[in-house]
Amino acid sequence: MKKKIFLDVKNPVNQLSLYGYNLYFDIFRKLFNDKKIPNIILLNGPKGIGKSTFIHHLINYFVSLDEDKKYNIVDKKINQDNRSYNLICNNLHPNFFSLTTNSEKKDIKVDEVRSLLKFLYKSSYSLNEKYVLIDSADKLNLNSSNSLLKIIEEPPINTFFFIINDSKRKILPTIKSRAFEFKIFLTFKDKKNILANIIKDYNVDIDINEAMQKFYFDTPGNILKYSLLMSNSNLNLNEETHDLIFHFIDLYKKEKNTEILDFISILIEIFYNKLYIKDNKNLNRYSFNKTKISTFFKDMKKYNLNESNVFFNITDILKNEIR
Repeated sequence: MKKKIFLDVKNPVNQLSLYGYNLYFDIFRKLFNDKKIPNIILLNGPKGIGKSTFIHHLINYFVSLDEDKKYNIVDKKINQDNRSYNLICNNLHPNFFSLTTNSEKKDIKVDEVRSLLKFLYKSSYSLNEKYVLIDSADKLNLNSSNSLLKIIEEPPINTFFFIINDSKRKILPTIKSRAFEFKIFLTFKDKKNILANIIKDYNVDIDINEAMQKFYFDTPGNILKYSLLMSNSNLNLNEETHDLIFHFIDLYKKEKNTEILDFISILIEIFYNKLYIKDNKNLNRYSFNKTKISTFFKDMKKYNLNESNVFFNITDILKNEIR
């Protein structure tokens, strides 16, 4: 069996504690209690910011109100012995449907959306509300997007859709126009607090301050993945950035994991930021080469270019920069 380079990262459904979302939770809780929550909600924000974890906590709060071991609203915690939680974990809850994907899956197929349709028109448990989570909505292909659009144009009564989208990517404008959009934003302090808490579940040695300083522009979930990737490769942030880039290029060639490719892009961004600070006499050249590398990446994904040739050109540019 092929070894996965990433250590296991908890699925959002299994994240029992919620950090940094008190304000958003209180807003949605009030809307729910006042019976004013929109039927179709779009959460737009960077990947790895915790949107899916937030929605899983919110839905557990909704469905466990009349159950034993219900949601802990004070500490923002799901009780792992709660009935609804365990039903959701096992894809057995009659009032909850999740349509999601992962880094190894390119898109959400139309057949998966059709399975959602079957769920919606089954009789609901105790006639309660139904909740639908659509994660990574940017991975809906054209057919599945159109199929989803037909559903949300006239959503069934007492059904609530939570659509999660990576704000760096686009979804069908007509889907966006049907939804009440919430743009998720966390402060630097919030992100640092989230990272400090979620990292506790992993056996990885990380300097939180150093990680946040280098990746201040990124999200806690992504920084966690970078840290696990570095740890699994026996590397640390004190290594020369270009050496890290070359290492992970070689690793990507073996693993073909798109998250490694994303990390390489981040490291290249850091590499050029250092060059800008160190040598401001060649800013035009650095900007030109950085743009050239970015174009290589985009064209490689868009036109399915030969990866070996692309990485050869990128490596050649970077080696010339450090001579």
